[in-house]
Amino acid sequence: MVKIFTAKKFYFLILIVLLLPFQPAQAQDSTGPIYIVQPGDSLSSIASRFNVSLNDLLAANGITDPNQLTAGQQLTIPGLEGVTGILNTRFINFGDSYRSLIRQTQVSEDLFKRLNRVVSPSEFYVGVNMIIPEQGENQNQKRISPNTGESLLELAVKNNIDVWTLADINHLQGSWDGLPNDTLFAPGESSGESTSGLPSAFISAEIRDLPIKQGGTGVIQVTTQPDVTLGGLLVDHPLNFFLNDDGTQVALQGVHALLEPGVYPLRLDATLPDGSKQS
Repeated sequence: MVKIFTAKKFYFLILIVLLLPFQPAQAQDSTGPIYIVQPGDSLSSIASRFNVSLNDLLAANGITDPNQLTAGQQLTIPGLEGVTGILNTRFINFGDSYRSLIRQTQVSEDLFKRLNRVVSPSEFYVGVNMIIPEQGENQNQKRISPNTGESLLELAVKNNIDVWTLADINHLQGSWDGLPNDTLFAPGESSGESTSGLPSAFISAEIRDLPIKQGGTGVIQVTTQPDVTLGGLLVDHPLNFFLNDDGTQVALQGVHALLEPGVYPLRLDATLPDGSKQS
């Protein structure tokens, strides 16, 4: 009886061993922030963007074939302890700055630096790609700017918001910490096509076909609030804007053929109907 029992037990164990390899492979139960694959992405470019190794990215998502990647696919990004939710990427636009982007997205400065490996705010220029974690639905999309001589308290009253909330949203130390023409964010919706760090006189601004080549022409197109007059500088050349039929304003400015490649300043100046200025 003992021999028969032993033989049956041995046979049972062999069946288990033989069957195990045929169980379907399961993806690892990874935790961490999620990145949604965009058209043109590859696993190597995603790994480089988030400063993780390709092998770690593959392992975190149970991927065996790096070529099987589709737009819209969700990937767990390893190595970002304490970070959760969806990670978006965003190209820096006109008016965006280190300070305004933190204000607008309500991401903590420490987390923003960590995700983007920011060393200096001077790394911000039009076209550079930044990683922004979604913080839920952001209700603070209305752009406002104090005029010269206008206090933060006066600006808050004018926009029906209490001054301490306004200071907190914009990481200011108090009601005394506002600066003229500084772009601030307040509860409410953006009044234009997009939300950016541009002063409130501007709705949107773009420069076509970046980067501008030496000997080429920069085309700057701006949409503003009604009755705003525009000016500005590209490198050291003044910008002259003309009005299109659709209400946008456009400036054309050539770039010298011998100009050294690099990052150069573009300044936009807006004169409002009451004579006040924003830049």
